[in-house]
Amino acid sequence: ALPAGAGFVSYLVEPPDVAQAQALLSASRTAVMVGGAALGGVMVSFVGPGVALLLNGVFFISSTVPLLLIKPVETDPPPSVSLVRSLGEGWREFWGKRWIAVTVGQTLSYTTCMVAGFQILAPTIASERFNGAAGLGLLMSARALGGLLGATGAVGLRPRRPLFLGQLCLLAQGAILAMMGLSLPYPLLIGAIILDGAAAEYFMTVWHISVQLRVSRGLLSRMNSYFTLIQYCSTPLAAALMIPLSGHLSASSTFLLLAGVTLGATTLITSLP
Repeated sequence: ALPAGAGFVSYLVEPPDVAQAQALLSASRTAVMVGGAALGGVMVSFVGPGVALLLNGVFFISSTVPLLLIKPVETDPPPSVSLVRSLGEGWREFWGKRWIAVTVGQTLSYTTCMVAGFQILAPTIASERFNGAAGLGLLMSARALGGLLGATGAVGLRPRRPLFLGQLCLLAQGAILAMMGLSLPYPLLIGAIILDGAAAEYFMTVWHISVQLRVSRGLLSRMNSYFTLIQYCSTPLAAALMIPLSGHLSASSTFLLLAGVTLGATTLITSLP
């Protein structure tokens, strides 16, 4: 669970294997998300939402069994420190490394635009542009499938600057938001959103790999608590952003504005030395 779970991979494998392990973890998690969404729909259809939620809870609890079988790499236990000191150490690590702070800023803008576009605005125009809720659901499923492709690609790709490539990949979201704003044909949106999902998952995979390889193991979870907090801020920020936009801009104009913010933030971040 986040944020503590962000640092556990480095305790399970040796440093040379961290990248491969993180990539495989991302690929398997994304595959389960794709299959889980389909299984959830089937369960709701056959047994109803109440029983489906109950079974989901049972599956969640049962997932602790394989976790108990994991044996971490033997290390000296970290010294016990207070919560305030832990937060302070995490903040110094977070703010002290410029590449972390800059990337998190880009992630905040990206995630805010994603929530505003896909989770808030898209459902309001689903019947008009995406053939209803089923069409929107297919778009989101296609994005999840793209995520599986992106995570799988991260297993085999070995670029010279993986994080920089991952940051560039976030341009794909600007493209899909612009396509939604221009009301391009639905089949084109399906293809584009698969690429967007692949790009987003590739970025997240190489981000976690970069952090685990370049941040002290004892500070990983503490530093990542700030990354998680900022990510969680994207949902209320997106909702606050959409309140004034919905009263002054059409859906098409809002999509184009969100695309511009995504493209602008990504271009700015990747142009920094």
